[in-house]
Amino acid sequence: MPPASARDTTTRDRLINTAERLFALHGLDGVSLDRIRREAGEKNTSALQYHFGNKQALLRAVFEARLSVIDRRRLGILRDLDIADRDRAMRGCAEALVLPFAEHLSGPGGERYYVRFVGQVYSDPRTEWSALLAGGRNEGVYQVGQLLAQLLPEVAQGVVKTRLELVVGLIIHGLSDREKSLAANTRRPALSTAAFVSLLVDTCVGALSAPHSRLSQREVNNAGRRTA
Repeated sequence: MPPASARDTTTRDRLINTAERLFALHGLDGVSLDRIRREAGEKNTSALQYHFGNKQALLRAVFEARLSVIDRRRLGILRDLDIADRDRAMRGCAEALVLPFAEHLSGPGGERYYVRFVGQVYSDPRTEWSALLAGGRNEGVYQVGQLLAQLLPEVAQGVVKTRLELVVGLIIHGLSDREKSLAANTRRPALSTAAFVSLLVDTCVGALSAPHSRLSQREVNNAGRRTA
């Protein structure tokens, strides 16, 4: 029999993978913690509480299991950018946001589920997104924001920050919808996944670098002052 620590790791990973799949397929309200435990093949009724404590901690554990790899990939893309070439650097920032997440579309079942899992979590109005990503697991996105501030000095910093948030939402929803379409397998998509991802990168570059109106800047600035 393996030592207790090894058994705990195996049980924990099995619970994480099962939660990821069930939340992806049925949403955060569509799955009970007890169902996750049962479908993970765990007979101990206290297993989830023992390993995670509550649902929020379980969601955070799913992110922890995937985001370290995604974040390393993002940081690798950013490391090779030359900000002196603004156009290429802007595309590199968009690729760093899109590609490491999009690569899960062609991965095995568990990786595919992660794409839709993120979409479910992001769409839930009661879930505190920033709290789930706290603890340095999203350094790549933070660095993209820093680079965009350097690459777009003519755009107000508040506008850049808001655009980045909008683009992250676009990426999550776009790839989540793509995964659902691929999983349904009811008809062949008009675009290949490679073409879809390339178009998504193009769209992000345009959204991040577009000129902004005085109204946009004024409203973003006013919102920033109200929340300060």
